[in-house]
Amino acid sequence: MARVSWRSGHGPLFGAALWRHHALGRVSAALGGGHETGTPGSVSSPSGSLVWLDNGQVRVCMTPDLGAGLMEMAVLHRGRWEQVLRPCHGPATDPEQLACCVLMPWSNRLYGSGFQWRERPVRVAPTRLVDPVPLHGDAWVAPWQVLRQCADEVALVHDARGRQSFPYVGHVRYGIKDTTLRVEMSVEHHGVEPLPYGLGLHPWFVRSHDTQVRFLSSGRWEPDATRPPRHIRRLSGVEPHSFKQAKTLPDELIDHAYLEWDGTAEVLWPSRGLAVCMQADPIARNLVVYSPAGAAGANFVCLEPVTHAPDAHRAPASRSTGLVELRQGGRLELAVTLTAAPV
Repeated sequence: MARVSWRSGHGPLFGAALWRHHALGRVSAALGGGHETGTPGSVSSPSGSLVWLDNGQVRVCMTPDLGAGLMEMAVLHRGRWEQVLRPCHGPATDPEQLACCVLMPWSNRLYGSGFQWRERPVRVAPTRLVDPVPLHGDAWVAPWQVLRQCADEVALVHDARGRQSFPYVGHVRYGIKDTTLRVEMSVEHHGVEPLPYGLGLHPWFVRSHDTQVRFLSSGRWEPDATRPPRHIRRLSGVEPHSFKQAKTLPDELIDHAYLEWDGTAEVLWPSRGLAVCMQADPIARNLVVYSPAGAAGANFVCLEPVTHAPDAHRAPASRSTGLVELRQGGRLELAVTLTAAPV
């Protein structure tokens, strides 16, 4: 299949590269619901508060109640709306039912339910009862507040300054232009002691019988029998688990973090004549790929750009992991774009 020519997604799409909200007094006055635009369709949230962005070429639906996650992303293609992210059709009560969610103040699992930082123990409780270890931080399961909204963008805040382990304030902005969705996120540390932070985006892409994936990476982390990643398998580009060339997903499970990713990944649907290019800021050089076993019955594949390696919090101090230590008032930012185009 011919390679699609993509416009770079690394520049600012809506003026300034990343917005900044320093006046936290606005948080208490922010509206948490009643900001619905567009056509609701068939998705819903428990409280009914949904935010729609629709420019006639791309439309997204977001629920502030559950992690400011997306319920759907669809593009107008050949005269009809095509879903590019797996839509959430029922009331969203579990973030894993969503089409996409924001990961902060870290991504992936915190094995051991804690870690040592600067010789200080940091204990972290499990994010959810169904998970034995903390997973993806807490922003993806928390309610967010809408700060502002217009026809093509919405900005939200999550105030977690009261948390004992990671006191922070998170911001996310969704914006659409042409056939591009841009997600900008930031996390600001509000603790007295410095802590390591990470960010990520967790989209569930629609998967069909001929879905193909393409991205460049130098290797991937391989887990041991207890699941934490232990060693790196280098990739030359010809291995079955390399996606240097566009290929359909295998039947076996893929649940790996690919390292030294070049920041661009493509998902292609040849039978639909459609593709999506995901581009991330240079700080996100790890791509977590989750493809369930049994390709015939799977309706999604996850390609997650994240800023740090898996199990980074417990890694030796000598290893570069991508975690960013923030002192009080320090901020970490990440932007990711999803652009649809015909193929």
